[in-house]
Amino acid sequence: MKYFKNGRLSMILQSLFVGVKGFVISVLCFVPFFSVAQGEEEAVKPLKNIVEVPGISKVELYNRAKKWTADNFRSSKDVIQLDDKENGKIIIRGLIVYNAPAFNPGTNYSGNFVFTFAFDCKDNKYKYEFHDAVYEPYNPGAWAQNLAKKKTMRKVLAAQDEELHRLQEDFERGMKVPYQRDDW
Repeated sequence: MKYFKNGRLSMILQSLFVGVKGFVISVLCFVPFFSVAQGEEEAVKPLKNIVEVPGISKVELYNRAKKWTADNFRSSKDVIQLDDKENGKIIIRGLIVYNAPAFNPGTNYSGNFVFTFAFDCKDNKYKYEFHDAVYEPYNPGAWAQNLAKKKTMRKVLAAQDEELHRLQEDFERGMKVPYQRDDW
């Protein structure tokens, strides 16, 4: 408190942040924050694959992907961003609800894993990619306060990676099931 009364604190701060020395000190203070954020973003890599399926037409592959979308999302109309049957392309913006365990007493990091899924097919093959995966916490304030806790971030990102891998496996299984039109 005595620093505020005498004005010494303001003099110290002014002398620290004035000129080249202040600039260098300021930059050095913020570099660790940027490097942590960059490293964590790199932890979630896109999941992609090109799959050869001899003897299966583009139309059949497209229909299988559409059926998988309808089976795995509450409303496929809400998540499909691009639906181009002629060119065999589907782009989905989806989310996975994440009910997190409390890593620390009094914390809850539940939220959504939001991602983009791109599908493209030709006769005899298809490719897909899960990318732009982002974690959106229900309580951003608690999440922001604990960003420095790398252990918590790693747990959440590992859960996101696990969920996307599960979805990837489910997609590949779904693409093996022949599309059957109901003619009743």
